[in-house]
Amino acid sequence: MVAKMTEPSLAGTVSKYQELASKIVSFFKGLKYPKIIFGLLILAVIYYVFVFSAYSILLQEVFYTQAFDSGIDDQGIWLISHWLNPLVTVRGLNIFGDSITFYHIFIAPFFWLWNNINLLYIIQSIFIALGAIPLFVYARQKLGSNFLSLVVAVSFLLYPALQNLNLDQYHSEAIAVFFIVLTIFFLLKKNFSLFYAFFIFSLIGKDEIAVTGAFIGLFLLLFDKEKRHGLIIFGLSVGWYLLCSRVMMPLFNGVGVFSHQPVTYSHWYRGLMDNLLNPGFYWQNFLHPESLGYYLGLFLPLAFIPLLSPRLMFLLFPAVAVNVLSGTGYLRSIHYHYNYIQAAVIFFALIEGLALIKNSRWLRKIDGTYKVAALGVIVVVFSLGCNNLWSALPLNRHLTMLTQKWEHLKSREIRVKQKALSLVPPGVKVAASYSLVPHLTHRQEIYMFPNPFKSVLWGQWFKEGEGAPPAEGHVDYVVIDFTNHAKEEKMIINYLWASPYFKTVFQDGPLLVLARTNNCLAQEYGANYTLYDLTSQVSLFDDFAKVLKVKKQGRLSMFYFPDSNYYLRNLLGEEILLVDKKFALEISGYLYLPETANYIFRIKSEAQVLLEIDNRFADAASDSLNLREGFHKYKIKYINTGQRYDLKISLLGPDGKEMIIPDKHLLRDYQPAFFAKFEQADRQQRAERESFAKKQTNLVVDGGFEDVLGDKPKKWQLEKWQEEDSLCFYQVTAKTKAEGKFSALIDQRQGLADSRWVQEIAVEPDTEYVLSGWIKTRGVLSKGAGAYIAAENTNLKTEELFGTNDWRYFEAKGKTGYEQEKIKFTCRLGDYGRPNIGQAYFDGISLKRVLPDQGHF
Repeated sequence: MVAKMTEPSLAGTVSKYQELASKIVSFFKGLKYPKIIFGLLILAVIYYVFVFSAYSILLQEVFYTQAFDSGIDDQGIWLISHWLNPLVTVRGLNIFGDSITFYHIFIAPFFWLWNNINLLYIIQSIFIALGAIPLFVYARQKLGSNFLSLVVAVSFLLYPALQNLNLDQYHSEAIAVFFIVLTIFFLLKKNFSLFYAFFIFSLIGKDEIAVTGAFIGLFLLLFDKEKRHGLIIFGLSVGWYLLCSRVMMPLFNGVGVFSHQPVTYSHWYRGLMDNLLNPGFYWQNFLHPESLGYYLGLFLPLAFIPLLSPRLMFLLFPAVAVNVLSGTGYLRSIHYHYNYIQAAVIFFALIEGLALIKNSRWLRKIDGTYKVAALGVIVVVFSLGCNNLWSALPLNRHLTMLTQKWEHLKSREIRVKQKALSLVPPGVKVAASYSLVPHLTHRQEIYMFPNPFKSVLWGQWFKEGEGAPPAEGHVDYVVIDFTNHAKEEKMIINYLWASPYFKTVFQDGPLLVLARTNNCLAQEYGANYTLYDLTSQVSLFDDFAKVLKVKKQGRLSMFYFPDSNYYLRNLLGEEILLVDKKFALEISGYLYLPETANYIFRIKSEAQVLLEIDNRFADAASDSLNLREGFHKYKIKYINTGQRYDLKISLLGPDGKEMIIPDKHLLRDYQPAFFAKFEQADRQQRAERESFAKKQTNLVVDGGFEDVLGDKPKKWQLEKWQEEDSLCFYQVTAKTKAEGKFSALIDQRQGLADSRWVQEIAVEPDTEYVLSGWIKTRGVLSKGAGAYIAAENTNLKTEELFGTNDWRYFEAKGKTGYEQEKIKFTCRLGDYGRPNIGQAYFDGISLKRVLPDQGHF
């Protein structure tokens, strides 16, 4: 006989869960404060410090951190620790010139114990985590529950905005979290002696804390009826902000005390300063979609309970408003470091909100144990859920993400960067890519490239570039990661790489280390210039010498002048000193071109510019000029009537690559004997390179795709990623080819994909190679990556081809890594994260050794 199964009643099920919840709460309720429950809190704090310190250090070691802001603070603190003027060359400002943060002075002595940037990440994690302890104490006093107090403290450590602040590189304001928590703790406890002490400690953390300080003064006046203390705090806060913004910062940054420059010292607040009395501006910003998402990120992790404390919302308002009214997504977000005040205030509001609910007369009939349990579970569920959604290091992925970063630390990519940095001697003056700067900041001069060759983010935003030093005498080493830089900066790097003033110390893939040499070119090289007073109306087609008065004459090594509001200075630091912003300039000489071909000259300037080559006009809008091999007379005419100083001339050679003209190809005057000697040496060098190249074997096996099986090449493998609904074809075809019988086709006409024909090739480490081949395309979009040939993990890559094109020949030169013995050679359409559609054909693929480039075209 089979027993009859009966379904348990709903009431019985609920009763069991109630019993379980009661046991859990009773357990925590029975814990004796401060021994066991406080011990659990300390364990949570220690765990937090360990995990977030370790992960922050790993982020530093895998080059996740950047010049802004870890590099800035690290150099400033290091300078203070060595009793040096804290002029941070990464930023072009005194460490106290952009914000007043006196924590730097107290942290600096720790560098005497351990001279390493990673110390800052540990200190940051410790001070953030310590904020949980006073919150726990206040919560227990306010709520009378060990369980809820522990929930509040742990939720603080889980808070996404706080964790993201911790992992957004190093920022000294993170340390202020602890002191702001203590300030509000003693404010609410009305222990004014300790309140004033920690309020001062908070104020010196950053000048903008004074805005919240002023609201603390109003808080005392409006909510606590503490007139004397309120007026003191309000006056102290306003006075401190004005002292910082109108006296100390101008004094440190050289603007001038009581200057008429912006009070905010941030370009983000220009909109606010222009719309102070415009209600629509406030309405637009406070209800902006980014702002609404920001509010959600602040309050959802705490189940919106802090909103039940209006008086603490009053304290939270200024910090939130400052971020919202900035008009920028960085500040209206919980993913960066701009929520250190918010994170401190909002948890006191959470405690008061929990107290309001717990003691509410509407809930008196519910057993206190169940109320505590329900409130605790709600906060825990929302904290854990939002931590999983929005934290940069969610609790459920601690081990996974730490392991991933540890494995990345052991990768070849990181070893190459470490090798490059190890070749830079201590103390030398360095210009480095932004991701490399934080690893080189313990020196007096370190610049974020392209500084000081071109001023970018140097000095105050309203006086960018003023006081920037010339490159000459201020850069001994240039350390580059090409992946950090855009087109113009890459042109500047290539110019320096080919110049006689720097030698290659190391090059591996995108990593390049250059060291300054003592070389200098003979007097014959360079260009002549004449500076004229612009005293009358003149056009570019006038003869300046006949209608204008000569102000100055001299010699330049090259004529690429990056844009600046303050200097007419070329990349090498040579400056034409100007008395008047209105002037005319003429630069002339002879330019050497190594082969007869079509050339395009590109001119970029806000002023008027005219370039003549052999008495023919050349400008950005002109067609290419067909110029013979040899020397060509040129003249540049430049009229500036008050515009920014800039004169940027680049050249597109027969290979289609844009470049800054090397100074080794510029001669000042007509000297037939020297020209002949120069041309002969150049031809001889090119002949040697061509002879060497002819003797080299093509390392690509079946670069013409002639050895086939069915419709696939035998010697090549196919790798691909494609969308699920994509329809792609890969085959060898005889319908079109550049040479031989066949070519290889990648057909991605239906759906996005990233596909490549691949071949592994043995190479020699630290050796120059040239890859080449033919590419034909049809319907390749410009949004993704185009069609190209490349050797992965090297700088060997052709330009990408887009659109519809008949067969075009491409060539690229580069170098293998210092320990690289094998490369993956690819013919590709698309790239990682940049899939595309269209058709790409490849043929005549080659990889050969070449002699090192000597810096000619």
